[in-house]
This record gives sequence, C-alpha cells and structure tokens, in this order.
Amino acid sequence: MLNPGGAFQWATEQGSWSLSGTALVADEAPAQLVSQRELPPSYRLAVIWEEDAEGGRVDLQWDEGEAWMFRLTAEGYEFVHAVDGRESVIASGALSATSGAGPAVLLTRTSRSVSVELTGANLGDRRRVASVDHLEAPTTTAFSIGSDRAGVRFARIELELAS
Repeated sequence: MLNPGGAFQWATEQGSWSLSGTALVADEAPAQLVSQRELPPSYRLAVIWEEDAEGGRVDLQWDEGEAWMFRLTAEGYEFVHAVDGRESVIASGALSATSGAGPAVLLTRTSRSVSVELTGANLGDRRRVASVDHLEAPTTTAFSIGSDRAGVRFARIELELAS
C-alpha cells in the first residue's frame, strides 16, 4: 500500500509504485492503484500527468462488471465504456500540446452521468470531449489510476466531492 492513510486511501491492486519528487510513478506494468475511500455518487476527479503519459489510465467503477475508462495512447486519448470485458470507444482524439505540462483530464461523475474534459495544467482551460447522460444510477463509487507501461508519471490527482 502507498500512503494508505492519505486522502485517497490507496491500495495497490497491481504492479509497484514509487514517489519521485512530487510525481507518483508506475515502476512496472501493468500497475494499478485503487482508491479505497468511500465516495458519494457525484464527484470531479482531475488527473495531470507529466510529459510522456502514454499508457496512463483512469477508471471509474460504475457497477459490478461495468466501468468508464480514460486512456492515453500513442495517438492521443480514448474514452471507453466496458461491460463484462467488452469495450466500446465513446470518444477518441489527439491531445493538444500544453506548454510546460503533461496531459490532463477532468472526469465529472454524477449519479446518472459521466463527462470528460481535457484541460490545461491549471484545470482552467477546458475542452469537453465526451458526455454520457441518462445512465442507470451506479451501485459502486470507486475509481482507480493505472498504467499499461512502466515509467508513467502522475503529477497531480485532485478529487472534489459534491457537497
């Protein structure tokens, strides 16, 4: 476990992780950290990677066997819906370069929707790339971060809970 008493109460699901300066680094692949924190049905999750983030991913667990995934690939990004191991790409595209920062994503989850925005490093410059509404309310509220490649560096992870 990496800082099990921290804000996210992380548990190592796969691989190994380390801290390098202020970045969380996937030491091997695949690697996955799962937040063990009880989350409300609505929250905003911002993830900022350092420069080369190919292989990085964020998963939102929706229900048993169902997830929404944001993945960074060599070509850009994919936003994927997975049900019982079958994946459907909802949106994909190229990442626009942000000077001095790596890719960043803002995932907004409510009890019946999920949306994806690509952002600048300060999270103020947003571009919506996907939004899925009118979903069945989920029974689980977990999220995880991971990497399909060693060396991916997570620069910052921010969680904003609905009040």
